[in-house]
Amino acid sequence: MLIVAHDVELFERHIPELLIELDGAGPPFAELVRIVERARYLLADETPRVAEQHVVSQVLSTRFCLPARPGAGRQLASLDVRFPRSSVRLRTPRQVGKVTDFVPIDSEVTERLWKGEVEDHLHDALESVEHGTVFDHPEHVATIKTTIALHYARSLEIEEVHGRSWSDGLEAVVRQMLEADPSALARVVARRTRLELPPSAAIGLALEQLAADKTRAASAGLAFRLLVEDLFRRARAFVERSPLQIWTPAAGSFVLGDTPALTWGNGAVGIQGGVPFGEARSVSLPLGPGHLAAFGQVGGYGELTPEAVNEVNRWQIRQAQRYVYFHPDPATEEWVRRTIERERPNGGARATPSPTG
Repeated sequence: MLIVAHDVELFERHIPELLIELDGAGPPFAELVRIVERARYLLADETPRVAEQHVVSQVLSTRFCLPARPGAGRQLASLDVRFPRSSVRLRTPRQVGKVTDFVPIDSEVTERLWKGEVEDHLHDALESVEHGTVFDHPEHVATIKTTIALHYARSLEIEEVHGRSWSDGLEAVVRQMLEADPSALARVVARRTRLELPPSAAIGLALEQLAADKTRAASAGLAFRLLVEDLFRRARAFVERSPLQIWTPAAGSFVLGDTPALTWGNGAVGIQGGVPFGEARSVSLPLGPGHLAAFGQVGGYGELTPEAVNEVNRWQIRQAQRYVYFHPDPATEEWVRRTIERERPNGGARATPSPTG
């Protein structure tokens, strides 16, 4: 499907040849036509797009805000991890945790998913968490679980891993192609180019074209949009069968990084730490200064020790791509500054699209 993203017409013209070469091993004709039609729609200039896309729910970040003030609205504190001694900025939920063209292709689809699955229902669910009644309302439990799954799938960490995986994936494709039948590959290349090439030259030309196709498709963002949707479906299936836990701090408060859904393994945290969602011992998401959602062996409310709260917050800071958000107060602000200096001595925002802060 990624090759389709580069040149839909070329792919469509060669469907008969592909069916001959696949000799029944590939998708049927109707499926190939469907792929072409879908790709043409996704790549059209008029495909619905939403430029500013939040990777942190506005409803969620609102829980970290001060009460509304005249002329300012509700605001939370934002600190750039690259500059821990810079001024803390007060921002509204609409201003933080968003990325321009995070999903660049057909982004209206993922925005509808984000709004329909999370934003439209999260306020009431968080109110029930605050009042200690969330487990009396299965629909609110389901909303909290879905919120965790969607923040995982639609995260800056997923985008970073996806971007790096393209170069690794191309190396694997090269190895597979070199092991394939060079004479069959040469025949396909000859029909495409009208050139009579020896097998070695045909392989080189095909790999060059394949690399260009895959890279252009990646830059167009088609693959990433599909990845986000697929990860969300799989993560939601995982959370549906996992008991939900709501933790409160015995002392202190929770902070919120711009990559807030964290996977926890044995001695490791995060996707880049080797802990994918489906293999995680737990997955956590701060719901406000006074609540943290997670999955465990047994569901229900519980209390975290001050040491555990600090550990959760340290990982929010470590995993943040650029910003950490928190309820404005001097003690939390100084703790966040010191923790950034200790845990991230070189500052260093990650090489991903920068969220707003």
